[in-house]
Amino acid sequence: MNRLLLGFGLLVVSSILSAQSIELTWVKPELREDGTAIQSIDRFNIYHTFDNVIQDNIEAAADDTSYTVFEAAEGVHTFQISTVEDGLEGEKSDPISAPVLPTVNSRPAKMLVTGNNITVQIID
Repeated sequence: MNRLLLGFGLLVVSSILSAQSIELTWVKPELREDGTAIQSIDRFNIYHTFDNVIQDNIEAAADDTSYTVFEAAEGVHTFQISTVEDGLEGEKSDPISAPVLPTVNSRPAKMLVTGNNITVQIID
């Protein structure tokens, strides 16, 4: 039985103080793609690539709704997230990219990109 979980949005925010970070936030899905209720989530799997190179996968706890990548290197970071229920992993979300730009005069460039109900925002 293929139990795919309902896809959900992913928000990527990069804010810079002394170093750049990327904050991923998501809403827990309540339904599978077939419309039935999710009984319990084991964890979330976060897939990360940096400049098209696959990085180590990240596991987030079932109660988590955010994850922060600290001191993100300059380049393009792309993320996808999936839900694991009863040991079965659902489909990955659509990929979303967060370009981390060099700072100018110790201040980051400001940028807002939207699409597919997903927002990428780099702010200071």
